[in-house]
Amino acid sequence: MQEKLTFNRVAMLPLILLYTLFALATWGCSDGPFTPDSGNNSLPITWSKMTSGTSNDLYAVWGDSPNSVFAAGESGTILHYDGKAWSEMKSGVSDTLYTLWGTSAKNFFAAGECNIQFKGINVLHYNGKVWDELLVSKSSFALIDIYSLWGFDSSSVYAVGSNNTTFRCDSERCRQLNTDLPCSAKSLWGSSPSNMFAAWSSCFSHYNGKVWTKTALPGAYSFIHDVWGNSASNVFVVGTGLYSDETYIARYNGKSWSKMDNVPTKSYLEALWGSGTNNVFAVGLSGRIIHYDGNSWSKMNSGTKVNLEAIWGSGPKNVFVVGEKGTILRYSP
Repeated sequence: MQEKLTFNRVAMLPLILLYTLFALATWGCSDGPFTPDSGNNSLPITWSKMTSGTSNDLYAVWGDSPNSVFAAGESGTILHYDGKAWSEMKSGVSDTLYTLWGTSAKNFFAAGECNIQFKGINVLHYNGKVWDELLVSKSSFALIDIYSLWGFDSSSVYAVGSNNTTFRCDSERCRQLNTDLPCSAKSLWGSSPSNMFAAWSSCFSHYNGKVWTKTALPGAYSFIHDVWGNSASNVFVVGTGLYSDETYIARYNGKSWSKMDNVPTKSYLEALWGSGTNNVFAVGLSGRIIHYDGNSWSKMNSGTKVNLEAIWGSGPKNVFVVGEKGTILRYSP
């Protein structure tokens, strides 16, 4: 990977190394350097590889129906799936796009790396015909990368990223909110505009509609990479444990968070999505995919070893995953 590695895995490696060195000095020797688990190749491959038509790394996938799915990534790449094949769209930008969100084929948003030329943020809107850059109102000329979008309707789409900033967008403009995040954010999810969660690194925050506040999660962790839920009482986070050879997953029941044990992987998990309480997927490093059935997590054989970056589905039997080198996988048992 190129662009997002700078923000994501490469940026966190020095911190993980510090944690590991601290552990060695304090508690003695470990079992050796971290090697991502190789998976279980004896499992049947349940994911099919799709022809994307690009070799660019893909960092986002989102859709509005089984026959209308968008993917975005490196160098302004935006792809669309019409139920038969993927085709490239003209985004109008060359900056890397990290996130997608939308409600219909005529109302989609994409965002990502800051536009250095115009010293602004890159948020695009698709009206069913073309992608256009949105006007942005912000309090400073700081260069801001947008890493995650989440919305509730066409006029209430929230954007978070670097510089601790939060924006609210509609189909014409993005406006910076008066309340700042406690820290930068890589992932955003909410059940309503007054109940949103944001995460990056060891900082996890909650928004009540007025202010962002830091929220403590149970157990030991160093990085939270993604947050997703299907209701205010069913929210998951994935990340890295205190050491680099630990996977961290926690779940919120509407009242409190609990750490989930017996996760069948030590691989770095990047993203998660589900169709319901009993059907949740998490994806990450070296082609790792795991599935939660409401009782326990289990491994799946993705059939690839490339790093997987994002996941979205229209239902439990139609799920898409994107990743490095233009990789797109589909689960449709």
